[in-house]
Amino acid sequence: MSNMKKIIANYHTHTKLCGHAIGMSEDYVKQALERGFLEIGISDHGPIPRSWMSPETYDAMWLSRQMDFEMYKEIYLPDLERTIKKYGHLIKIYKGVEIEYIEGYDDYYQALLKDLDYLALGMHFFKYKGKFCNTYEEMDIELLKQYALTAQKAMESGLFKIFVHPDLFMYNYVLTESPLVFDEICEEVAKDIIEAAIKNDVYLEVNAGGVAKGKISKDLDEYYYPRSEFWKIVKRYPEAKVIIGCDAHKPSALDDDALLDTLKFVEEIGLKVESKVMF
Repeated sequence: MSNMKKIIANYHTHTKLCGHAIGMSEDYVKQALERGFLEIGISDHGPIPRSWMSPETYDAMWLSRQMDFEMYKEIYLPDLERTIKKYGHLIKIYKGVEIEYIEGYDDYYQALLKDLDYLALGMHFFKYKGKFCNTYEEMDIELLKQYALTAQKAMESGLFKIFVHPDLFMYNYVLTESPLVFDEICEEVAKDIIEAAIKNDVYLEVNAGGVAKGKISKDLDEYYYPRSEFWKIVKRYPEAKVIIGCDAHKPSALDDDALLDTLKFVEEIGLKVESKVMF
């Protein structure tokens, strides 16, 4: 649907287990019901095994403060089941996680999917030349291309249903002569991501959490994400599936000013936005 006045579903929802949000699944489901949602997906940051990287890197990627596998099994999944049992007759509740893709560990992601309905691709960090790179830190041309390549491989794996904030690569893209400017390299990366999403039936998310962070500056009237340049390219691909995600870290984010501004954002660009994800 286009020209959206409100949303009826959200699949990007965190809980306090991530270490930087409040509330558990019931709090978000109750808010979703008040908002008139028909569906909600709970998708806190999924557990990344410590064995995948050094302790120093694990800390640097902000993983120490997030849900580990024990919390996932003993707290997160039981919490979801209780909420589904209590409210599942009133609203469709999906079980998911937002998680990074590290090549070579597909069996681990498949094991997660035995518990869950979906995985959302996060891409907050990725591996390049044997090292892990944080997407929020300075990104040059090489890293932008690696971000796109990793995202393509993730989508080709068939593990992911939604790519959340796919334009996060622009958060700190730095060229000495033109910091944060959306150039031809960015357009190339955008096209690679969009075409991979179409080919592998992955939804691209316009992220209201990025809107909540505000504009970059008076001189650059853009959000760090979502970037209008990226989504104007998406508009050229009518077969691309686009969804709005609240990226809710508190229940009120399911119905706040940032979400309203996100609806305006997609309307101004003229994006065709799906009302629900088809699982």
